[in-house]
Amino acid sequence: MKKVKKNIIDNINLELENYKPNNFPETFDLVIYYYFLAIYYKKTDLNKYRQYLEYSKDQLNKILNNLKKYDIPLGSWYGFTGIAYMIRELYGECQILYSIENFVKDQSLKLIVNGKNHDLFNGKYDLLNGLTGILSYFITYHNEQLNYIEECLNWMIKLFEEDCEIIKSKNIWIKNKYITNPIFKKKYSEGYIDLGAAHGIIDFLYIFSLAKKNNIKCNKLDETYNKILEFYINMFVFSNDTYWPQIITNNENDRKYVYKKRFAWCYGKLGIIRILFCAANNTENIELKSWMIQEMKKIDINDLNLECPTFCHGYSGLYLIFLIINLFYIETKDDYFRILSNVLERKIWQMGNKNNKYYFYKYDKDYINNKDIYEYEKLNSIDGLFSILIPYFLKESNYFYNMYTKSLFLV
Repeated sequence: MKKVKKNIIDNINLELENYKPNNFPETFDLVIYYYFLAIYYKKTDLNKYRQYLEYSKDQLNKILNNLKKYDIPLGSWYGFTGIAYMIRELYGECQILYSIENFVKDQSLKLIVNGKNHDLFNGKYDLLNGLTGILSYFITYHNEQLNYIEECLNWMIKLFEEDCEIIKSKNIWIKNKYITNPIFKKKYSEGYIDLGAAHGIIDFLYIFSLAKKNNIKCNKLDETYNKILEFYINMFVFSNDTYWPQIITNNENDRKYVYKKRFAWCYGKLGIIRILFCAANNTENIELKSWMIQEMKKIDINDLNLECPTFCHGYSGLYLIFLIINLFYIETKDDYFRILSNVLERKIWQMGNKNNKYYFYKYDKDYINNKDIYEYEKLNSIDGLFSILIPYFLKESNYFYNMYTKSLFLV
């Protein structure tokens, strides 16, 4: 089967030789893909390793030479922080890296100083586009820059300062005018609290746990961390079926807890459990860590309510998380997550079709028009072709601590 997969990957790479990116995100996807493809070949084919490493560098240099041409945000995905991650992976520490880091620091401080807390929107704080993703990078690589880190942490802590339950706190509601998802914008006119891993307030929990792990001290850091943790635990108990709400609507008279019973990373149980596990690991909370492992072991892979092989809301997200969790069990000889990841790997590769241009596809649902959407040429690193292949590359190369897993709060 490995030979079959290798042939499929070779055919995909042949198709990619004719692909021309049209913008920054598409170019950045190639930087990421070719880098992890190179790592995949490192132990088996040095020529291909060097070839694809150069491909990745070429695409990154194209971005660096055209920074003024592109409209690049600050975040860790498709933003300057993501570029910093990839410079570190490909070149290590260098002058252009320091320049980009300083730019991100200056601009992110402007973002929180000029913005009012109650005008919160998830692009300002989430792990993909916002401050939690940015701060994760700086705590990981520059925890000596305490002034910047503490100023960002203090801004985050103030969001939760109101003396009330999180669910009643005005500071963390996302107003309708800031909702970017067209389906949510139409459906939730009064706004909502986002609880998912990709864009939700659990991203704060991860950052606060990372700060605690690095012995960074801030007024009310522990108190705020515990407040968010208690909120998620209470939501778990309230739900009574090991699911968390996707969002909670902002209407005190008719508050809705919106569930989507699937095991996706972005808005499903899976992403929340993984971040709770990481937070427990960072704070040495053995009880919480054990609980999250038990919840993962309850997952029935025949009842996942997933229809897509991609990472964001498909099988590859669960696959990668099982692979990472398995690392903790190698010494104990517990094969549970390794066996499940093997089952998921077979499932993912069976979802492809050799008649598709890039073998795999992305599936989504247009709930406004009630239509199924199949995309066969989407290459995106989060919810496209590359997001299916990268977890496989990481498994084959045994390389799990990298920009992909760090920036998505998976480790």
